[in-house]
Amino acid sequence: MGQSLEEIYSQTEDMIVKGDYISALNVIEKTEQISDIPLGSKLKFQLLKARILLDLGEYQKSLVLSINTFQESEIICERVTMIDSKIAVIASMRHLGQFKEANKIVMEAEILIAETEESYKADLKLQKARLLFNKGICGRATGNQDVTDESLPKSIEIFEILQNKTELCDSLEAKAMNIDAGKDNRLAIETLMKSLKIREEIGNKQRLANTYNRIGANASQLGLDDEALDYYMKGLEIAKELKIKDLIAIFTLNMGNISAKKGQLAKALNSYLEVQQLSKSTGNKHMSAAIMINIADIYLRRGEIEKALEYNKLTLKEFEELNFRQGIAAILRNVGKVYYTKGNLELASTFLNESLSIRKELNDISSCAEILYNLVTIYLDEGLLEQAKDYHSQLEKIKKRSLLPITNHLYSISEARLLKSTPRLKNRVKAEELLRSVIEDDILSHTITIDAYLLLCELLLDELKLLGDKSVLDELTEYIENLFDIAKDQQSHSLLAKTYLLKSQLALINFEVDKAKGLLSQAQFIAEEKELHGLAYNISKEYDNLVNHKDDWILLAQKNAPLSERLALITMNDALQTMIGNKGIALPEIIQEEPVYLLIQNDSGKTIFTEKFQSLTKLDGALIGGFIAALNSFVQELFHTPGHIERIKHQDYTLVLKIHEGLLFTYIYKGQSYSSIKKLSNFVDSLSATPDIWKGLHKSSGSPKMLNAEDLLTIQKISETCFVL
Repeated sequence: MGQSLEEIYSQTEDMIVKGDYISALNVIEKTEQISDIPLGSKLKFQLLKARILLDLGEYQKSLVLSINTFQESEIICERVTMIDSKIAVIASMRHLGQFKEANKIVMEAEILIAETEESYKADLKLQKARLLFNKGICGRATGNQDVTDESLPKSIEIFEILQNKTELCDSLEAKAMNIDAGKDNRLAIETLMKSLKIREEIGNKQRLANTYNRIGANASQLGLDDEALDYYMKGLEIAKELKIKDLIAIFTLNMGNISAKKGQLAKALNSYLEVQQLSKSTGNKHMSAAIMINIADIYLRRGEIEKALEYNKLTLKEFEELNFRQGIAAILRNVGKVYYTKGNLELASTFLNESLSIRKELNDISSCAEILYNLVTIYLDEGLLEQAKDYHSQLEKIKKRSLLPITNHLYSISEARLLKSTPRLKNRVKAEELLRSVIEDDILSHTITIDAYLLLCELLLDELKLLGDKSVLDELTEYIENLFDIAKDQQSHSLLAKTYLLKSQLALINFEVDKAKGLLSQAQFIAEEKELHGLAYNISKEYDNLVNHKDDWILLAQKNAPLSERLALITMNDALQTMIGNKGIALPEIIQEEPVYLLIQNDSGKTIFTEKFQSLTKLDGALIGGFIAALNSFVQELFHTPGHIERIKHQDYTLVLKIHEGLLFTYIYKGQSYSSIKKLSNFVDSLSATPDIWKGLHKSSGSPKMLNAEDLLTIQKISETCFVL
């Protein structure tokens, strides 16, 4: 006797649970070909197929099949199948980011379940659990946190009673992602590890990959980025093996986020653009729109403000069409931050207030606190003290009813900002106390703690100018070193470059001009390498300013000028103002420099290679002689600090010099260029990556022989690529 349809259905379900989707699809296809199969049974198998399509990331196909199944089951009044179809529709819609539509179907399914239980006395525990799970996910996505907090625990309770391990894990992970890791990380980890253990027992690779993703997200939230990356890599390997585009997109997105946190902006941007293409191909409108937030953030950090604004506005339009309220609020806040960066405080406050209004509507008090914190900063920047006090008062009310410790930090720093805005000494002392309390507490948000450090440094700098007390300078130095340690620990290249800038100012206070130049060179190299264009430009201006005032610093050192005169010449206050509140640096319209001359020399001053980027009518021999004479006076000193990059002025020209493996490379240009160091470094890297050329340069360096014609031509082509094209 052959198997019954019920037995085939049960076996197919087992295949889906274990992730054997191909076998399950083959069974479903064969079953659908049975000529006398009852329509009710056929529809049940259709829903199994819809579940498989959902797991494989074919959300649109799953949605269409689920809708068709509901319509067919409605005709024959198969109530349970109708309910199952509705739930399948909800699952597909939420994966496609259609949360508004999904919520409507949730209400329809709830009514259908209530009617069926009352009229048909059906046992619908499984359907209730599945609906509660989907309802909880949709509630979180649309900002209805109360619904999420109520629905997910109920779904877990029912799945445990039914011993439905697969869907129990889904609910456990949704609950874990809904726990504030900073508030109760122990519970979040316990919940995720409970799910992981069950997933490993079941052996469904696709769902195991989802669990890896959620554990990785939890680790990243706690700053454990390398651990998070390990989980993401495991998940991505499975996603690629199974060829599930949407899952590949999720892991690519999260790995891009890790790259962004580490300052690898080009790598992050490439990941985000890949995610955008994958999302478009799967029809996932929600992710396709959301990824533009990440792309906009990269452009903002690089100083490409207009591009950041363009992407944010595109995302806002998409989220408005999807009616994704949380996303709309997030974008409005981001647009406000962009306008703050541009210096348009009026528009910044307008967008932030719109975001605040939605967050209040969604009862998202944590996000409200952050926005109010930003608004206090903006209105103080505008000099509107009373308005700033009003927002601070709103923040205080949230602090009193919020259980999150980070809200206390936001309030303390906001209070300190208000106190330091007045000239009263007692207020500024109180501000210092509040900021120290945040710094000495556990780090709940590195961004907030860094803000506290920067504001405290600004207060100490003002105190130093007023009193000239060396102990204040020592304290200021200590806090800047602490910032430097945080930057290294967090691998925050932006903060690291900015802290090098602050350290250069401390070096100048101590008359260490060469050390200050070296620190600025390090800062600019980091900023350029990580494509922080606006920051690199700003640091370049600082370097140029130092070069232009070098003689002033020499005179101050010779007469051992008092601290007040030294402080009058540094620009630390401007640097701190830029850093406070995470204010971005807009990249101005770049005027390209005028390349003039390129030289390669050895430590004895022998010229191995030269390239004139201008005709001889513009570049006379006397000028070239002057360049070489200026260089020769620095050669021995430079070779004592290999790897160091130096810039010197000669008449209207700037010479950028770099030592690498016994050779001195000099690029000479006219005008202002923030990217000159990067260009020279790229040139040196290109040469050293070409073994024959590199060997030829060293061979010519150690003998009277000149470079051969073929090597000369190759180096000329490389120089043109690096400096001209």
